[in-house]
Amino acid sequence: VYLYAQSMCYAHLGDTDNAIDRYHAGNAVQKEDKDEAGRQESLFAAGGACVDAGEYEKAMGLYQDAIREGVKHGQVYNQMGLCQMAEKDYQGALDSFNQGYETFVTGHSLGSGAEPAQAAAALNALLKELVYNRAVAYEYLSEYKKALGLFEDYVSVFGPNEDAEHEIAFLKTR
Repeated sequence: VYLYAQSMCYAHLGDTDNAIDRYHAGNAVQKEDKDEAGRQESLFAAGGACVDAGEYEKAMGLYQDAIREGVKHGQVYNQMGLCQMAEKDYQGALDSFNQGYETFVTGHSLGSGAEPAQAAAALNALLKELVYNRAVAYEYLSEYKKALGLFEDYVSVFGPNEDAEHEIAFLKTR
């Protein structure tokens, strides 16, 4: 737990190497049958610090390691997709967003002690982001009809959104 907390501290300081090292150190001492508190938060903090620093390959490696280690969370795939979008790997991004969406709809991992309102807010925020990001990836892949449908679904499910409505207006002209 303390190693994960150190990882988060280093991440907030922008020290990506130490953030990743502390995250891996926490994984190394974690009991195999127990997912320690702070693991996911540390993963997302360290990965986010890498993204903020423009170190997309480092973030991707961290997220891919987490998946190999058994982390099942839609946010991991969402973050991978955002890294791939930044690197202009739109097909890879779409694949990651789709995997994140599938992971999201087949099971959730919120950690212990989450209050129902917190859980609902976290799930809703991740779902919104995944649906929106999938639409953006389709648009970048010039699959305008599919992107339009997803943006329209986004607005119908989550309500009005200026960015989504702008994309819908643009895609209707394609």
